[in-house]
Amino acid sequence: TERAFELAEEVQKSWSAKPAMLVAHGGGRRKDQVARQAASIEAGVAFAVATPGRALRLLAEGHMDVGGIEAVVVDLAVDRKMRDVMTLPETRRDFFSLLRGHLVGRLGSEGGPRLALCGAR
Repeated sequence: TERAFELAEEVQKSWSAKPAMLVAHGGGRRKDQVARQAASIEAGVAFAVATPGRALRLLAEGHMDVGGIEAVVVDLAVDRKMRDVMTLPETRRDFFSLLRGHLVGRLGSEGGPRLALCGAR
């Protein structure tokens, strides 16, 4: 989650656009957080930063549609604790579940999302 906010800040500076944050944050119950994020998506989101787990939940609950995704960028940069998205078992599991369950069949197809990896050292 920490790295997601750093990435959002970088995007906001570079593109002058504030992305929707689809991560566990802001206090309160997760159900309420997901409801707020779902409302944000429904209102229209041009760009979002999401953790793999939250993206999976939003897809599973029908708040997000893979057909509307143009690109998935995986940030492999390490956080201040020297972890990346592939270091933590649950995040790695969620990423591959997202990839296999929702993206693999669409990658490379006409109009399908693109997959980009960035930030690795």
